[in-house]
Formats: sequence, C-alpha cells, structure tokens
Amino acid sequence: ELELKWALTADEHARLRAHLTVTHGPARALAQVNRFFDTADRRLRAARMNLRIRNQNGRLILTCKRHLEASNTAHLTDGLSSHQEWETDLPAAHPKELADLATSAHPSATWTAALPLPEPIRTTLDGHPLHALGGFANHRDEWHLTRDGTEELLCLDRTEFATRTDYELEIETPDPTASAAHWRTIFATWDIPVVPQTLTKFARYLKLSPVL
Repeated sequence: ELELKWALTADEHARLRAHLTVTHGPARALAQVNRFFDTADRRLRAARMNLRIRNQNGRLILTCKRHLEASNTAHLTDGLSSHQEWETDLPAAHPKELADLATSAHPSATWTAALPLPEPIRTTLDGHPLHALGGFANHRDEWHLTRDGTEELLCLDRTEFATRTDYELEIETPDPTASAAHWRTIFATWDIPVVPQTLTKFARYLKLSPVL
C-alpha cells in the first residue's frame, strides 16, 4: 500500500473538507477506534510490524502491517509511506475480548492463536501471546475518486490522542508521483500548504506514550 500523508491544522482540515465536499460530494463518514497489540518484549515493533484491531462503525477489522522502505526523496517531499498490509474482518463469533477492546491488557495465548494472522506476523510472534498497547480514536471522511483512470482514496482524518488532536490527509494511490503533483496544484488553488507527515499515527501515539 502506498500513501501520501500530509499534515493539516484544524482550520486547514475544515477548509479542505468544505472544498472536497463541494468538488466531489459528501464524504463517507467513519468512526474508528483503534487498538494495537504486541508481545511483552515488543517483537513486532523490533521487526517494524504492527497489529491493529479497529472498530469501524461497528465492524471489527484486523490489520497487520510491515513497513517497507520508500524512496527517501519522496518520503521527505511528499510524505510517502510504503508498507505491506493484510486486512480481514473478524467474525462476530470471535472470542469475547474483541467486543470490548480495552478490557484486557494481557489477552491469553489462546486468544492470540485464534486470530487469523498472516504468516509473517505469526512467525515473528513465535508463539508469544499479545499484550494490549492501548490506542486512540479517529474520525475519517473518505472519498473514493477516479482521476485519469487512476483510483485514489482520500482520507481526511481527525485523530484524538490523549494529549492532543492531529489533523491530516492520507491519499492512497498506485501512482504517488502523479497524485502528489495533481493534489499539490489543487492545494495551491485552495491556499492550503503541503506539509508532509513523516510519522504514522501509530508512531506518533508511541512518541506520546513513552512507557510503551
């Protein structure tokens, strides 16, 4: 998955949402509660992987990611993020801990084993049970667009960390160079600066939670 991540102020977020609504119609609104997990000795973090369970409008989604190196130039100038991603819905019949993701700080080994994890993640865990790292809430306005035959997903986010609120735009695209050039031009006409966001939400969460 390739994403452009651009940081916004609260005012820029509001103005961008208004412009996108006028240009592309109403967004799909998503209420997201994200919870992250790792082993006690942080095996996933050491391997540049993460495991998230998200409650999105009542739908439970397991997402596992493995960071891939992006071009340094693109990363610095356009906030390009590159990672391998596995995503699957969790069935309602899954262990009860998933119904309330904040209740168990130390899920059992049985709970961990029952998760439909991709092989690279399971290999890295090596049988060790997962521990809850906590998480944060995010409100997302989402637009699915097709431009010159290229499909893009625009995600306008307002993320509620414990001590602050962050705002950003994520653009999922198969052609980040073309997408960046296009949206830089659009941002200029709307008088919104392009400020690359070089840290993921999870990385920012970890920085704000040094105990982790």
